[in-house]
Amino acid sequence: MLEFEYYSLSINLLSDIQEGLHCKLFSLIEKQSVFISPNSTLCGFGKEAHLETLDLATRYKEKLIPIFIARYGKNFEINLHKCSTNRKSAIKKVEKDSKLVKARLEKNMMAPNKKPIID
Repeated sequence: MLEFEYYSLSINLLSDIQEGLHCKLFSLIEKQSVFISPNSTLCGFGKEAHLETLDLATRYKEKLIPIFIARYGKNFEINLHKCSTNRKSAIKKVEKDSKLVKARLEKNMMAPNKKPIID
């Protein structure tokens, strides 16, 4: 089976834990393995957004920066990662997450508790 490439985003917190962060992320923050979900929330490995193109990942990152500044303060950086897999489940996740992120960007609906209608 062929390798399939996708992109994900992680976040590095550059100072102490911000007030807006949840205690459940403490161990992830300590291990520096905090990723960004397709619902614009912080998550652990495996629940991160799998995005089909670098352009989509970059647009998502740029849209999230002011949102994350409001939530967590300015002391963070978002990193893009190029990944590859040959697992069918991951390929389906790339399609699903990419559709959701595209809809969020097109409809400017970034609140994690509201999902846009996907056409």
